[in-house]
Amino acid sequence: IMIVQRDGIIVAVDADNLLITSRSPKKIRGYSRIAGFQRMFEWISTYGRILRVDFYLSPEQCVYKDCLWGDIWRRYKDAFHVSFYNCPQKISSEGDLETTEDNVDEHLVYNTREAVNFFANRVKYLCLASGDVDYSKFLWELKQKRSIETMFVIGSEPSFSRVYRKVGLVAADPFNSKKELVYRFSPNKK
Repeated sequence: IMIVQRDGIIVAVDADNLLITSRSPKKIRGYSRIAGFQRMFEWISTYGRILRVDFYLSPEQCVYKDCLWGDIWRRYKDAFHVSFYNCPQKISSEGDLETTEDNVDEHLVYNTREAVNFFANRVKYLCLASGDVDYSKFLWELKQKRSIETMFVIGSEPSFSRVYRKVGLVAADPFNSKKELVYRFSPNKK
């Protein structure tokens, strides 16, 4: 009989939400998104084994000229599964009015649900790199039906929805129960 330890972490990164809310001017000496992601992965790894990291990219994020996503893939592809999802805007029309809307939320929820199903009982945490309230229903479902706790990576405190704290969706730090599993992403080198 093989016993599977439930210590895995699935990481879902809403790239626009994370990077826009943590923006630092490139003029600041020592600005590095790669260093920010490295520190983020180190923090996540203190709570379990990263099973996979999925980045959800808007069309604007897909055309970064500095090859951020390729650099991340090359650096971490041997440590854990890394995927990038292009989430084009969808067009909706009401009468004569056409609007475009973000499609990242739908992709993130669908693919993360599939990843949780694939890894079954090995997942202890979902690390959501976004403070967007739109994910609350999905996170509540994971907690109630799968006993999966949520840890967060946020760009700034104002970008973090208060709803997550009010309804108890923020996991407590297992090493210090008075502390939440919320990490502040920073692209500045330290």
